[in-house]
Amino acid sequence: MQKWAWMALAGVVALTGCGGSDDDDVGQLFRERTGIYFHNQLIDTSGSGTEQADTTVDVVLRNDVSAPLFEGREYSTTEQDGMGFKLESDTETVLFDINNATATLVDDTGINLAAGENYTLVLYGALAGSGDQIPKLKAYQQSVESIGTSQVRVRFIHALADEADQNIDISLEGSSVVSGLEYGTVSAYKVGGLSSATTLTASLKVGSASAVDRSCAIELGKSYDAIIAHPAPDSTGIALYCQQVAGS
Repeated sequence: MQKWAWMALAGVVALTGCGGSDDDDVGQLFRERTGIYFHNQLIDTSGSGTEQADTTVDVVLRNDVSAPLFEGREYSTTEQDGMGFKLESDTETVLFDINNATATLVDDTGINLAAGENYTLVLYGALAGSGDQIPKLKAYQQSVESIGTSQVRVRFIHALADEADQNIDISLEGSSVVSGLEYGTVSAYKVGGLSSATTLTASLKVGSASAVDRSCAIELGKSYDAIIAHPAPDSTGIALYCQQVAGS
């Protein structure tokens, strides 16, 4: 079995603004769409009994509440379909809001995006959370790289809001691949072989707790963002969700 190896993580492109000339209109016409794959990992520890409804959200771009990019998105427990839209320039800081039925949870978070790129967008935190558990939104630019047909390429995102003060150590196939992954951060991509052609099983050690194995479905020869999160918005357990990188 091939050992896992570190690989470089593609950075997010920095942005600028733009004006409104005819050249801009032509550029907008031919500009490639930017793809967003949204994972809602917002938890609710209130014990209200309405946690699923209260953590269901809309994702709003540029304050246009009349046409959300994603509408009525419940807590994410599966791979998500993407949505594409055109930027106003080749790179842009896009304003995002996250709203539930009663409030704006994330207000005017500016995220740097590039035309033609794809991003895994993750909503972190706890409803009415404080400190590290305040709801926040982060985007991770995806990248595609050719790998062997018997390999998989994966990076890990720490979205365990109930364990926001704990780092995670991660092993695959008995080999340590990530040490001390902090809440709200992403690891570098790893490439290696698996004992299963359809399942990625990771050993996850959260803080000083004993390691637990968690799995998600994969295909060999593909790249994935593996999100470590809770199984439900009202749960303190641990789950693993694999999002295939677009184009891989």
